[in-house]
Amino acid sequence: MGIFSISPLNEDPAYTLPMLRVERKSPTGERNSIYLRDSADIVKYINDSYPEPAVDIDGPINAAFGELKNKPGPPFSAIVLTVVPDRLAEVSAVYFRATRKAWLGCSLEERRHKRIEEGAWTEMEEWANEVRGLLRKKGGPLFLGEKLCLLDIRFVGLLKWAEVVGKPEDYARIMQLGGEEFARFWQAAKPIYCTEQD
Repeated sequence: MGIFSISPLNEDPAYTLPMLRVERKSPTGERNSIYLRDSADIVKYINDSYPEPAVDIDGPINAAFGELKNKPGPPFSAIVLTVVPDRLAEVSAVYFRATRKAWLGCSLEERRHKRIEEGAWTEMEEWANEVRGLLRKKGGPLFLGEKLCLLDIRFVGLLKWAEVVGKPEDYARIMQLGGEEFARFWQAAKPIYCTEQD
């Protein structure tokens, strides 16, 4: 049994984020909750509930996320995932290190060092160049030019993860690899990721 007894979606790992709990009131006044367990479903719910500004969630550009996410996976995780324990409470950091070591077969520090030696930053540069090309297709600053799409929201998640969890110098380097396109995108996407603290 997991948190809220929410089962995994499809073949996804059990009890992973994102998840949104939505409380609803029935016509008889009873309250019930639904759980949305995937970012696409969450965005669709928000898009349907709050249609302004409209977000393209079904267009072909959104299919590019799988490639954008999976291609940088190994170098991105070597650069960002390996430093996650630095941002956690000690008890959580111990657990995170132990479970990732069992999964990777080496410590996070060893993984980071090895992958960077093998060219993780070169792979990140190739990936950033591909993303820059996609952002230029419609003239930017977003993937569809001025119109917001699901790909923008998902890409913001990757960059925000690097900013919040990663080392500041690594985040700065990722943004530098993205050049003017990443900078313009980040500024245009500010309403998606900005909080009162920002």
